[in-house]
Amino acid sequence: ENEAYLEEFGTWMEDAGLKKGAISVHTDTVNHFLTTFVSHYIQVPMHFGAYLVRAYLGSYYIRKVFGVTPADIKSVAKSLTEFYECMLDVGHIEQGDYDYLVKDIEDHLDEWCDLCDKYVHS
Repeated sequence: ENEAYLEEFGTWMEDAGLKKGAISVHTDTVNHFLTTFVSHYIQVPMHFGAYLVRAYLGSYYIRKVFGVTPADIKSVAKSLTEFYECMLDVGHIEQGDYDYLVKDIEDHLDEWCDLCDKYVHS
């Protein structure tokens, strides 16, 4: 199921004019989130992932991914925002799901970057 979402995401980004390198980075990032965290660790469907970004970027990702930096946190947040925008555009999630994700990232991105910096330097 996640593969189909990632294929849709790739096509959506191609249609938007993104280059193959950027598409690859975004799909790899989202694949890690969906496969490792949403489907395996939390064990919920993709659309619930919009409500799990804080748990992922504010804790799991910082602790489980080696060498993560605040720039990585920002990059992952961008990829997840793009992915869930695509899922909204193609009708897999509701506007409220997307709005929650965007607000959560806006409200907590600096906090996650600070946590990451402290974790790396502790």
